[in-house]
Amino acid sequence: MKFTKEKHRGVYCPTFIASLFFKGWLMESQCLFYPLRSIIRCIAKTNLTITPEACESGLVWDEALFSELAATYLQPTVQPLLTSGYQSRNEASAIETEMATLLVKTYQHILKQRENEKVQYLNELL
Repeated sequence: MKFTKEKHRGVYCPTFIASLFFKGWLMESQCLFYPLRSIIRCIAKTNLTITPEACESGLVWDEALFSELAATYLQPTVQPLLTSGYQSRNEASAIETEMATLLVKTYQHILKQRENEKVQYLNELL
């Protein structure tokens, strides 16, 4: 197969693009995949509301708390992994799952602390 640098109707020939790829010139400009905050929120909310573990935990759903927590937790300044590009969708998906798990654990911890008698007493003093 012969590689050419000619354009065909204003578009580079597939053989030219293939030659760039094989020479390594396109490797750095490859499409990167980024973790999506909407997917992280969806996974976390599903784990907190729909799964059997969520039903068995007995925790009451607090939409305002979840929204505020997700907005704070998923800021790029707090989570620099959100701005990092990954070579495959699977890598980005693994980061999404990891962040959703941490969001779920944080949410559950906050709700359990609300039930703590000392926390309730301190809140009453405020």
